Amino acid sequence: MSAETAATPSVSFAFTASAALSDSLQRVLVDLIALGVATKQAHWNIVGENFRDLHLNFDEVVDIAREGSDEVAERMRAINAVPDGRPATVAADATVPSLPKDEITVSEGVAYVVSAIEAVVSTLRGVHDAARRRRRVERWSAGDKRRDTFVTFAVVSAGCFPPG
Repeated sequence: MSAETAATPSVSFAFTASAALSDSLQRVLVDLIALGVATKQAHWNIVGENFRDLHLNFDEVVDIAREGSDEVAERMRAINAVPDGRPATVAADATVPSLPKDEITVSEGVAYVVSAIEAVVSTLRGVHDAARRRRRVERWSAGDKRRDTFVTFAVVSAGCFPPG
C-alpha cells in the first residue's frame, strides 16, 4: 500500500463541535486518563495494613476512569472533535496531582486517590457549569434547538454531567 492509497478518507459529519465544546471534553478526557494511570501506580505501590482491600478498590477506580475516558473520546469523535490522549498531552494538561514513584502507605494512597478524584470532579463541574452558561446564551440568541438538544444529549449521555 502506498502513501497515496493510505490517505485519510473524507468523512462528513452532521454536527461539528464548537471549539469550546471540544476543549471542554478534552479537559475531561485528559483528567480521566490521568486518574486511571495514577491510580494504577498507587495500586501497584501501596503498602501497609489492609493494603489488599485498597489494592482492589483502586482497580475499581481505574476501571471507572478507563471506561469514562473511552466514552468521552468516542463521544468526541461522534461530534467531529479529535481526542488527544497522548502521554505528553495528558502530562501537560491534566489537573490530577502527581504521585511519587516510591511505595506509599495505605493512608497516603487513600489521600492521594481522593485528591485525584476531587480534581477530576472539579474539572467536570467546571465544564458542566460553562456548558450550562453557554446553553443559556445560545437559547436567548435564537440558537438552533436541535443543536442544543444534541449537545445536551451527547454531554449527558457520556455519563459525566447531570442533566439540568
